[in-house]
Amino acid sequence: MVNLFLTFLFLRALLGKSAATVTSEDQPLADPKLAELCRASIIVLLALVGLRVMVTFLGVNFDFRITYIALVSALPILLFSPKRIHLVRRMTG
Repeated sequence: MVNLFLTFLFLRALLGKSAATVTSEDQPLADPKLAELCRASIIVLLALVGLRVMVTFLGVNFDFRITYIALVSALPILLFSPKRIHLVRRMTG
């Protein structure tokens, strides 16, 4: 919590008062299908992170690496998006 508060103070000093204002502008999505795939990936990511926390908390000896979570949560986008090659190229630089 201390680190979170210090980060907030740092960003507030760096960005000024504009950091505290949030604007909501309704803009149409450029690619609604990709947005749905991203939403599915985030849901999978959160579910797998929650599962990992539970497995760790319960003390179950199960090899459930963070890299597996990252790979599985990226699968909806990589498997079902027609722009998968473009997205992978943008990720790798």
